[in-house]
Amino acid sequence: MNKRELTEKIALKTNFKKFEVRNYIDLLIEVIGETLDEEKKIVLSSFGTFKVVKREKKSVIHPGTNKRMDIKPQKIVKFFPAISLKTKVDGK
Repeated sequence: MNKRELTEKIALKTNFKKFEVRNYIDLLIEVIGETLDEEKKIVLSSFGTFKVVKREKKSVIHPGTNKRMDIKPQKIVKFFPAISLKTKVDGK
């Protein structure tokens, strides 16, 4: 499902206009991005948790050239699904 499909589905279920739903989705994405940029976690009960995790610098070997490469430290976003979401997806 992409953003357009999500917008249409929510609009149908809520009777909001599509442009209103799209604006709310855009705002949600903006707020989530700002919060994660501040390295704060986001907990949405019955959905899951978004959290910024720091990856340390590591050395790897390039499989094509067999040369050692250093991968710089970076921050990534991880998602940890709530138990209720896991159960729903698993069909139990």
